Amino acid sequence: MSRLTSLTHNLAGTANDLTIGSLAYNPASQITSAPRSNSVFSWTGATALNRNYTINGLNQCTSAGTATFSYDTKGNLTQSNSTLNRRWQLLCVGAQ
Repeated sequence: MSRLTSLTHNLAGTANDLTIGSLAYNPASQITSAPRSNSVFSWTGATALNRNYTINGLNQCTSAGTATFSYDTKGNLTQSNSTLNRRWQLLCVGAQ
């Protein structure tokens, strides 16, 4: 089986070169380890969340923390007070 073993980005004239080497995989070919030579490109935006979720009998999320969700009879999300949902609606509905 052929898999990526390392990846190098050589940014000419900078000290921000990056090598991702010795990639490790699990039996399902998912990357389990990818050590980096430079952390300048590492994503640090993760935030630990602890919120309650409410699911209805149709397996639809009706609330997540302070966000609430409503669905039509076909199961489509119709209303939400979530900022993420408003951004999605602008992208999808506004593009029509």
